[in-house]
Amino acid sequence: MKMKRYNILAKAACGLCMAALLSACGSGTPKSPAEANLATSSDSISYFLGQMMAGNMMQLKGQDTTLNNAENADAFWSGYQEGLKLLRNSTSDKDKAYNAGLVEGVRLAQQIQQQQEVTPEFKFNAKLFNEGYKYSYCGDSVRGVNEAARDLNFAMEALSNRAEAASKKNMTAAMETYAKKNGYKKAASGFYVKVIKQGSGNAIVQGDSIMVSTHPVESTGRDLAQYGLVPTPVVLGKTLPMSYPFAKALLGVKGGSEISILMTPEDIFGGSARGLGIKNDSFIIQGVTLEYLGKGK
Repeated sequence: MKMKRYNILAKAACGLCMAALLSACGSGTPKSPAEANLATSSDSISYFLGQMMAGNMMQLKGQDTTLNNAENADAFWSGYQEGLKLLRNSTSDKDKAYNAGLVEGVRLAQQIQQQQEVTPEFKFNAKLFNEGYKYSYCGDSVRGVNEAARDLNFAMEALSNRAEAASKKNMTAAMETYAKKNGYKKAASGFYVKVIKQGSGNAIVQGDSIMVSTHPVESTGRDLAQYGLVPTPVVLGKTLPMSYPFAKALLGVKGGSEISILMTPEDIFGGSARGLGIKNDSFIIQGVTLEYLGKGK
């Protein structure tokens, strides 16, 4: 019976490409496969893995604009290179256990950093982390884990609520300042709205058929066009419900107009806002282009 073999490295490389890893150019002239002296299969695999790591560079730069800065890109690559050296290259059970612990520790460290970005009040205390571990693990049996899970949730919820309130306050103040500085007016919908281009079409009312497209930009300047709405025909109040975040802001706007609306990230992206890398106190500058198509049916 012929055994099926897994190509572990190829699978890992694909996973890393999906994570959009970036390789920096470094010094010297890049060498093609023919010039790189790929003498063995191991040489070839190593080289091809390097190519795959570079495969999604533009995707990563689009997701994280900080990597458009050459210095930041070099820092990323330096960290990646160091990561390649951390695991022990051994088949002993002890070294395998060390490697497994190292991977889990890095994963927790990343989660802690992400949490601190969302809730700056949280300061990880490594000494107390170890005390908690020893108390629950080093007795006759594991102690207090269920209670700890409950108390952790309560503590994190309180922390998150305070952080959310502070971020909302800062965002509201920043939005008001931006609106005042850039000529936005507060509409009946409650949104700050600015007419970028006044159209000559009919004033839009509920029930009209319109063509809508959007172009969101984070208040930091980060372009979020990939999350915008392509030109789409809708009926205001039906296929575009009035409960939709900016639907009410379209009432009275003339067809052919381009307007800009200041909105919260949650208004547009809901609970996905933080996952898209939008800063806690950022707001969204939502560009909207409208075309009047006629009365809805």
